[in-house]
Amino acid sequence: MKKINLIITLFFAILALSSCEDPVSPPAIPELTVISPADSTVYLTVPVDYVIRLRFNVELDPTTVNSNTFVVRNIIDQDSVVVAGTLTVYDKVNIAFSAKENYHTGSIIKVLLRGIKSKQGAVLQDQELTYLVEGSLYYTRVVGHYPAR
Repeated sequence: MKKINLIITLFFAILALSSCEDPVSPPAIPELTVISPADSTVYLTVPVDYVIRLRFNVELDPTTVNSNTFVVRNIIDQDSVVVAGTLTVYDKVNIAFSAKENYHTGSIIKVLLRGIKSKQGAVLQDQELTYLVEGSLYYTRVVGHYPAR
């Protein structure tokens, strides 16, 4: 009889343990997995009508993708202008930005990402992407020697 009670007790103990939920793991932090074109430490040339496309590793909370968290700036000479355009989240993991007007030839595009969240609430680390618009002539050359004053 003791063996039967022991077996029944073990059975219910195993059943109780197997029904315990797994500990909740923290939500995955959104990370860029595809940048079109690929960003690098070297500026990349894009056409004046370029559509910026980004893909992330997790589903995004589309309510956190807006003009405050996804900012596109066109830098012309030393002036920086926020670019107006259409921002779209599609397939739950992709963002596309299409500028209302063409970028200025020879300018720099900076894309600032800050505060975008995953569907589970994890926040993307702030990032900045940089592109040159076709026709850019950015280079350095020495044109003379100027003595120190």
